[in-house]
Amino acid sequence: MDDKKIKEAIDNYIGKEKMYDPAMKERFLNGLYSNREKRKKYAPTRLIPSVSLLFLLFGGAFFYYISVERENNEVINQTHISHPKLENSEGSLIPDEEIEKHDRAENSSEKEIEKKLLALTEELFSLLKESNYEKIAEKVDPEHGVIFAFYADFGHPDGYGGQYVNLSKKDISKKNDTKYVWGMDESEKEFEMSLDEYVQQFLLRRWGWRDVDYSIVTFNEPAENFAGVINTVHEFYPDAKYVEYYSPGETEHLFQSLRFIYQERDGEWFLIGIARDVATV
Repeated sequence: MDDKKIKEAIDNYIGKEKMYDPAMKERFLNGLYSNREKRKKYAPTRLIPSVSLLFLLFGGAFFYYISVERENNEVINQTHISHPKLENSEGSLIPDEEIEKHDRAENSSEKEIEKKLLALTEELFSLLKESNYEKIAEKVDPEHGVIFAFYADFGHPDGYGGQYVNLSKKDISKKNDTKYVWGMDESEKEFEMSLDEYVQQFLLRRWGWRDVDYSIVTFNEPAENFAGVINTVHEFYPDAKYVEYYSPGETEHLFQSLRFIYQERDGEWFLIGIARDVATV
C-alpha cells in the first residue's frame, strides 16, 4: 500500500472519530510508519529458520543417496570378485539363469565324485583287510604312487613322524616283504615292518594293540579337529579329495582316522595316499 492511500485511510478514520485531534493523528501516523519499517527490517530474519530447515532436509537426503550408491557399488564389486569365472570374454556378467545352471552342474558333479570315491574307498578298505595288494595296486596313481603318512600331515616334506613311505604300483602289487620305517612316536621310537604288518597293526588297529571300529565316514572334511598334528591334505594337494574313516574311541585321545586320498588323472580318480590321524604317544 502506498503513502497516499494510507493517508486517505487515516483521514477517513479520524474524520469518523471526532474525539481524535490533529496531534493524535500525527502520533498515529508516526507509529504506523515505524511499525511498517520494523516489519521490513525483520522480514528477512523470519525466513532464516525456514531456509535452514530446507537446507538440512535437502543436505540429509543428498548424503543418504550418496551412501546408498556407495553400498550398492561395493556389493556389485564383491559379486565380481567372488565370481571371477562367471564373466564372459568382454568382462560382462553372465545372466543369473546361466550362473544358476553352472552352480547346479557343479554341485551335481561334486555329488557324483563323492558317490564314486565313497564306493572306491569301501572297496579298498575291504581289500586292505584281505591283504589283497594286487587289486589295491590297480587303484594306485601310476606316476605318483601312494604315500603312507604315519600322522595327519600328509604331503609335508618334514613329516611329524619322519620321512613317510611312498610306494609305487609295482611295490604294492608284488609280494613285498621289505621292511620300511613307517614313522616314530614322541620318544622317537621307529616302527619298522613290512607293508602288510603296517596295514594290519597300525591301519586296522590302533598302535598295534587295540581294535578299531571305523563307525563314521566323511567326505573331504575331517570328522575330528584334534589339536595335535594338523591335517595338511589340502595344503599340499589342493585339488585332492579324500574319504575319512573315523573311530571316536572311548576317550578323546583314543580316536583314530584313516584318510584315503585321491587325485584325478585323465578323468579318472586314483589313490595317492593313506594318512593315519591319531593322538601322538
